[in-house]
Amino acid sequence: MAITALLSSPQQQHAVAPLFASADDEENSDSSSSTTTFATAPESIGEKVFAELDKMRQQFSELTESLTMAKEREEQAKGDVTRLTEKKVTVEAEKESAILGKKRVLSDEMTDLSDQLEGAKIIYISSIQDEARQSERRLKNEIVELESRLQSLRDEADAARKDRDELIQQIETEEEVMRKTSRKEMEEEKKASFAERKAIKYNNWDMEGRIRQFTTELPSAKAELQKQEEATPDLPTMRGTLESMKQKMSTSIDELKDQRRAKEMFYEQNLSEAKSDLTKKWTEVEAVQSQRNDRLEAMEDAVKTREAVQELYDAEYENEIYNLKEARAQGKQQLAEEDFRRDNQKRGLIQEMEGLTQQLSQQLVDEKAAGEAEFGRVKDTKSAKLAGSRTRTTQALNEIGITRTNLVAVRDELRRLEFSSREKGLVLEELEEERSSFRKQFRRTMVVAADKITLKKLRNKRRKN
Repeated sequence: MAITALLSSPQQQHAVAPLFASADDEENSDSSSSTTTFATAPESIGEKVFAELDKMRQQFSELTESLTMAKEREEQAKGDVTRLTEKKVTVEAEKESAILGKKRVLSDEMTDLSDQLEGAKIIYISSIQDEARQSERRLKNEIVELESRLQSLRDEADAARKDRDELIQQIETEEEVMRKTSRKEMEEEKKASFAERKAIKYNNWDMEGRIRQFTTELPSAKAELQKQEEATPDLPTMRGTLESMKQKMSTSIDELKDQRRAKEMFYEQNLSEAKSDLTKKWTEVEAVQSQRNDRLEAMEDAVKTREAVQELYDAEYENEIYNLKEARAQGKQQLAEEDFRRDNQKRGLIQEMEGLTQQLSQQLVDEKAAGEAEFGRVKDTKSAKLAGSRTRTTQALNEIGITRTNLVAVRDELRRLEFSSREKGLVLEELEEERSSFRKQFRRTMVVAADKITLKKLRNKRRKN
C-alpha cells in the first residue's frame, strides 16, 4: 500500500523509476540524474570488471587460435611424414608387384590357354553325354508314363467291376429283404384275419346256441306261466312279468344280431385292406425289380464301354511300345555316329593343342626378354624416385622437430593462461557476490525511503485535516 501511494503521482514515478531500473538490469545500468547518487560506485566497478573480462577473452581467443594453428601445423607435418613413408612403401611394392605381375601374367596366360583347351574338350564331351542321357531319360519317362496310364486304366476297370458286383449284390440283398418282409407281413395279416374270423364264428355259434335255447325254452315257459296264471289268482302281474321278459329277450336277440352284422362288416373291411396292402407291396416289389433290371443294364453298358476303352488303350500302348523300340534303335545309331564324330574332333583338338604349345613356348621366350628389359627400366626409375623421397623425408623430419618444440612452448603458455584465467574467475565471482549484496542493500534503502515518504504525506494530510 505504501509503494502504490508513493507511485500515485507522475512526478514521483519519474523520480523512482531509474532507481529500480539500475537495481534490476545488469547490462543497461544508465539511469536519470535523480538517481546518480545511488548507482555511480557499482557502475564504475562493473565497467572495470567487464573491461578486464573482455581483455581476458581476447587473450584466450588469441591463445586458442595459436594453439589450433600449431595443431594444424603438427598434423600437416605428420601427414607429410606419413605420405612420404607411404610413397616409399608404395614404390617398393609397385616394383615388386611389377616383377611378380609379369611372371604371374605369363604363367596365367599359359594356364588359361591349357585350361581353355581342357575346358572346351570337357564341355564338348559332357554336352554329347548330356544329350544322350536326356534322350534316354526322356524315353524312359515316356515308357513309365504309358505303363502308369495302362495301370490306371486297369485299376479303373477293376474298380468298375467291383462296383458292378457290389450293386448286383446290394440289389439282390434288398430284393431278398423285401420278399422276407412282405412274406412276414402277409403271414401276420393272415393269422390276424384267421383269428378274427375264428372269434366271430365262435361268437355266432354262441349266439345261435342261446337263441335256440330261448326258442326251446319259450313254449315250456309259456306253459308254466299259463299254469301259474290258472293256479294263482294274480294273473295280470304274471302277464306283465312275462311280457317284460319277452321284451328283454327280443332286445338281447336284436343286439346279438347287430353285433354279428358289425363283426362281419369289420372282417370284410380288414380283408379288403389286407388285399390292398398286398397289392401295394407287390407293386413296390415290381418297382424294385424294374430298378434292379435298369441298374444291371446300365452296369452292363458301362462294362462294355470300359472294355472298349481298355482295348483302345491297349492298342495305343502297343503302338507306343513299338515306337519306343524304334526310337531306341535310332538313338543308339545316333550315339554311334556322335562317338565317331567326337573321336574325329578329339584328334583335331590334339593337333591344335600341339600347335598352340609350340606357339606359347615361342611367345614365352619373347615376352621373357621384353619383361627383363622393362624390369631394368622400371628399376632405374624407381631408384631415382627413392633418392628424391629420402631428401624430402629428412626435410619433413626437421620440420616435425621444429613444430614439436613450438608445441611445447604453446602448451606451457596455455597452462599459464589457464592458471591466470582461474584466478580472474575467482575475482569475478567475488565481484558478483559484492554486486548482489549491494543490490539487496539498495533495494532495502529504497523501500525504507518510500515508506518514509508515504508516512510524511499521511502526516501532512492529517495535519491539514
